[in-house]
This record gives sequence, structure tokens and C-alpha cells, in this order.
Amino acid sequence: LKQKHVAKAQHLWRPAMSGAMQDDDAEELDKREAMDILYEISTLLNTGLSKESLASLVGLCELGVNPEALAEAVKDLRKEASRLRAEEGQVEEEVTMAAGSKRRQ
Repeated sequence: LKQKHVAKAQHLWRPAMSGAMQDDDAEELDKREAMDILYEISTLLNTGLSKESLASLVGLCELGVNPEALAEAVKDLRKEASRLRAEEGQVEEEVTMAAGSKRRQ
């Protein structure tokens, strides 16, 4: 009996939703579940993509961008980022070495 009253009270306090709102909510839930599954697959494949990056890439595919072109662009961006990090590391090393040689003088 108590459970029946609790259920009725919850029903009364729950905001009334139109059928369209319920459909939108169900669609949004489906999208989130699909993204979660895609992210799990992405993680298993060690893509290194964040959930946000993956969502952006999926969105671009949904807009008609060629997935192979996107994959190539991601590879190119990663190579460039790696090159820049290596270059930055070399500059930092040179600065450290120069500072060390100045101290010895």
C-alpha cells in the first residue's frame, strides 16, 4: 500500500511531458548510448580520441564529410602536434643548456 502511494506521489510531482518531448528525450538517450558504445570501441582500439573529439568526428560524418578524409586529417594533425612538441622540447633543452653554461662562467 505504501509503495502505491509513493508511486502515485511521484507521478503527480513529475512534470507532464508531451509525446513530442518524450520522443525527443528518447532520441537523445539513444544518441548518448550510441556515443558511449562508439567511445568504448574507440578506447578498445586505442585511438586516443577523447569523447568530445569522437563526438565532433561523428557529427562531421553525419554532415557528409568523408570518414577516410577525416581519419587522414586526424593522422596529419597528430604528426604535426608530435613534431611541434619535439621542436618545443629541443628549444627548452637549448635554453636549459645555455642557462647552465652561463652559470659556469
